[in-house]
Amino acid sequence: MAVEKDDKRDDIVIFNPTVLAIDTTTTNCSVALLKGNEIVAEYSVFIPNIHDYILAELVRRILQDSKINFDKLDYIAVSSGPGSFTGLRIGASLAKGICFDDNIKLISVPTLFSLAFAAKSFLNGLEFSRIVVLIHSHKDLYYSQFFSLELEPISKVELLDKNSIGDKLSDSDVVCGDPKIIFSKGLNYGKLFYPSAKFVAFSSLEMMKSGKWTSSQNFVPEYYQDFVPKVGKKN
Repeated sequence: MAVEKDDKRDDIVIFNPTVLAIDTTTTNCSVALLKGNEIVAEYSVFIPNIHDYILAELVRRILQDSKINFDKLDYIAVSSGPGSFTGLRIGASLAKGICFDDNIKLISVPTLFSLAFAAKSFLNGLEFSRIVVLIHSHKDLYYSQFFSLELEPISKVELLDKNSIGDKLSDSDVVCGDPKIIFSKGLNYGKLFYPSAKFVAFSSLEMMKSGKWTSSQNFVPEYYQDFVPKVGKKN
C-alpha cells in the first residue's frame, strides 16, 4: 500500500485505497466496496425501516464475500446528509464504531455532493451550466442544492416545496436525484441518480485527495431540519 505523508500535516494520503462506503439517507440501505478506482461489490436493500438491523449484516457480507478484513480498510466513507433522520443516525453510528480509534479514516460525504459527482461524468460535450440535485424529504418537500460543473456548491442546501422548484430552474440546468420530482415537473433533462453507496465511494476519492477526513469522535450528520417525532394515531 503506497502512502504519502506531508510533514507539515497530520493527514495521510493513500493511493489505491480500499474504501467501505455506506449510504442510509433514503429507503435504499446501501454499502459498497471500492479498491483503487473500481467498485468491486455493492449491496443494496430497498425496503423501508429495516436499516437498523440490515446495515451491519450488509457490511459483514460484503467484506466476507470480497475476502477483506477490517484491518485492510483504509477509509470508511459515509453519506452525511441531508436525508432521513433515523437513517443518518444508523449509518453514522456504524461508521463511528468502525473508525473509533481513527486507524481507519472516516470521510463524511455530503449526500447531494455525491449525486452531483455522479452526474458530472455524464456531462462531457453537453451544454449545461449547473448541476441541480433534488432528493425527497417528506410530504411535498425536497432537499435541493446547485453546483457548478466543477462541483463547487453555488447555493446552500434548501428545503423546497414541490411547486417552487421549477421557478429556480433554467433550461441550462441538468437535474439529478429523485425520479418523482423529475418526472412530475416534466424537466427537460434528468438523471435518476438515486442516493447510493457507490456514489459516496467515488466522491470520497476527491475528498481524500485534499486530506478531508473527520475524527470519528467529532463526526455528526448534517440533519438540516429539527427532528419531529411521528405520533401514532389512536383507533
